[in-house]
Amino acid sequence: MKHTPQEEGVIELRNSASNLNASVSESIKKILEDDDLGHQLLTSELLERFDSLDFRTDEVDPLFITKFFCIRSHVQWYVCHFDRATGEFFGFINSEYPHWGTFNIVDLVEYSEQVPDMKVERSINFQEVRSSSVME
Repeated sequence: MKHTPQEEGVIELRNSASNLNASVSESIKKILEDDDLGHQLLTSELLERFDSLDFRTDEVDPLFITKFFCIRSHVQWYVCHFDRATGEFFGFINSEYPHWGTFNIVDLVEYSEQVPDMKVERSINFQEVRSSSVME
């Protein structure tokens, strides 16, 4: 059966979304099974905490739930929200050009695997805090 170019595009998008979902699921599974707690980006407890929150993008002073960092690059990611389906985090990225934005769990995992000296870690001692406390 032949498909129109438009139908081919829809099929390609579905396949891309399916591949992303598989990558996200695999990344989350890999992280949860990681025995090295200093590098375990997510825990079951963190996933439950993210699931329990009613995150709104218009919140004036959002709550940072966790923090990731890379010692060598001095980048810090303060996380307000995590979407399990897409693997997208939302938060404040404190880097050379500080900004609010999204970043993906798959990217963090792949980056850490490809560049071992630049491993992204989770701050295991981080306590939840309002964004205004961090950005003073």
